[in-house]
Amino acid sequence: MTSTGNARLLATASLAALSLTLSACGGGGGDVNSTPAPTPTPSPTPTPTSSPHALGAGAGTTDFSTSSTHTTQRLTDQGDVVVTSSAQTAPLTFRYDAAAKAYTVSGSGASSTFGAAQTLDDSEVGDALFTRQLDGGRESLTLFNPKRLGGRTQSVSLGLWQRRTNTSGLQFDVFVYGFPTKAAQVPVTGSATYDIDLFGVASPVGYFPRSVIGDGTFSLDFAHGLFAMSGQAGEYNNDADYSTCCATWRGAGYLGASGGFTGYFSFDGREGINYRSSISGALYGSGGKEIGGTILGNDGTEATFTGAFAGTQLRDGIDASMTVLDKGARKYYSFQGTSAASQRAGATSSDSNAYYFPATFGSVEFGADGGITPMFLINDPRFQNVTFSHNDRIAQQSDNRFDVYEVHNGDDTYRLEMFKPGAGNPEIALTYSSFGHWREDRPVGEVARHSLSTWFSYGARTLSGTLPAKGAAHFNATVLGSGERLGDMAQLTLKGTSAIDIDFATARVDGTFTAAAWTAANEAINLPLMTFSATGNAYAFDTLLFDAPGHSDGSIRGSLYGPGGEEIGGAFEFFTRVSPGGAADAVYSGAFFGKRN
Repeated sequence: MTSTGNARLLATASLAALSLTLSACGGGGGDVNSTPAPTPTPSPTPTPTSSPHALGAGAGTTDFSTSSTHTTQRLTDQGDVVVTSSAQTAPLTFRYDAAAKAYTVSGSGASSTFGAAQTLDDSEVGDALFTRQLDGGRESLTLFNPKRLGGRTQSVSLGLWQRRTNTSGLQFDVFVYGFPTKAAQVPVTGSATYDIDLFGVASPVGYFPRSVIGDGTFSLDFAHGLFAMSGQAGEYNNDADYSTCCATWRGAGYLGASGGFTGYFSFDGREGINYRSSISGALYGSGGKEIGGTILGNDGTEATFTGAFAGTQLRDGIDASMTVLDKGARKYYSFQGTSAASQRAGATSSDSNAYYFPATFGSVEFGADGGITPMFLINDPRFQNVTFSHNDRIAQQSDNRFDVYEVHNGDDTYRLEMFKPGAGNPEIALTYSSFGHWREDRPVGEVARHSLSTWFSYGARTLSGTLPAKGAAHFNATVLGSGERLGDMAQLTLKGTSAIDIDFATARVDGTFTAAAWTAANEAINLPLMTFSATGNAYAFDTLLFDAPGHSDGSIRGSLYGPGGEEIGGAFEFFTRVSPGGAADAVYSGAFFGKRN
């Protein structure tokens, strides 16, 4: 986090104290590294003035557009730790009466008006604070100072409405309010990054509830209707006098034509709890210059997380590539499948050999000028990365499926085949992922050659931990590859299918791999049916290919792509044997790609 971000985080400590004042009566320990702000005390009734939190409200009454979440907690009688917590989206109305200088908030069967008689002194960061006594309890309203949200918002802000009516229960609504961008003003081209501030409440069962305060960026691609967001946040338990900083949060999703957006969110909280949440929000103000949204989720059991964020446009452009259809300079990390075969000058064909390079990860860099540079982490002195420019494209060999490039450096030839994403590809329309095939051919002595073949998969990978921790997904993928037969150095072509199942609850991946190979003379080569499985990460895997129980002669690695894991892709390599346990007779590598069923 930047120094500005840290300063902002510290400035919100008093808000964190207020946010859970109604529920803070005791509770657990933790890392003690902050002093809680004092609980606000009522001040004399002030003379009514215009409210800085009414945004652009005019005379009379103004009904703000809102997005909100509603949480109900049951707490222990002593210690106020969470026994149960439930959260859901719930309608909420929020109105400002300019004549009475009062706010009315209504939702979940309750309605309250807060005006001068309920006002506390504003917090040290300018948040408006209101409180009132209820029969057997108390309620409060906090309106965040828009001047400190993401560079001073003018059309959107955040609020927190809390009600506690007995000693063991708490209800609160976290909400966004303001003036959404009109549909006709929503940009349809270009991209932008927003500076945002985030507020939330984590409710882990068995612990005291925590305020979550953080900041980060929200990148929005208007042309493709996609967003990605990331940042850091701290958890604050003011009753127990601790704060924890800084955990990461991240999210991704989709922008609708009307300016609303939905997506997925993940927050790595204290005690190792990962909260997976949904996002709902909208653009605000003229031309979508501001943004705001709510967050609702849980840890897969009973711990809930609800929150909201708001901010202003920071700059044009985005922090991350979200689709392989992006233009301009960008970089994607890649999975690789690499094999090599060589034959020395004067050697007999039986002396040829095949091997793998330990290069399973790399990147693909696209330059602003259209150049493409596959970057492979191959630790071999004979290897070098090569940039292919648009002038290196071979139009006669390119088609609707692949763009083909060649670079000649003396007697060395470098060839790149890039699979085309988008609706124009007759094989499959990929949006978030794609793949390519890189090949190097060099002379060795006067009559022999050395070749290196690398297939790679790349794209906008699904953010780990963001999808719901339940359910399953099935993918039917296409397999393409190449190889070398070692006996006569014949070049081989490979094609097949892979069926892949992912269980998000258990973070398990299981797949089958079926392929066949052909020589240039169309001689068919039977290949074994292979299987693979992996546990621990449902979003990416790196595991062995088995052609028999307990017997592996290859490996495969892959990833989900797209905000919702819409696509899958990866790379592999393996070799075949003359007989079980015998010498290798051919080596293969390739890529696989597909969509979620």
